[in-house]
Amino acid sequence: MADFYTVLQVSRDADSEAITAAYQRLRLAYDPERLGDVSEELRQLAAERLLSLEQAYAILSDTTLRAAYDAGVSGVVERALPRPAPALEPVLDYRPLPQAMA
Repeated sequence: MADFYTVLQVSRDADSEAITAAYQRLRLAYDPERLGDVSEELRQLAAERLLSLEQAYAILSDTTLRAAYDAGVSGVVERALPRPAPALEPVLDYRPLPQAMA
């Protein structure tokens, strides 16, 4: 499991305001929609980084989960982590094609 304090670039004694500010700043920096015309690979890396940020913020912004994380109770923390949405399968179109023009 990643060190959530390092992910959010805050110290272990950071208060909730500092954690929220760091999350908001990094969320904007790694938002795939704001990257413009970059390669799909960079968009994917940004999306992965964004998921890590969301997981770190979900744990450190909740006082109970943060206390469990700091105490090393990994079972509680892992159940609380946001999961990525499953990839959707492409929808296949089985309608017949129009006849070709001669």
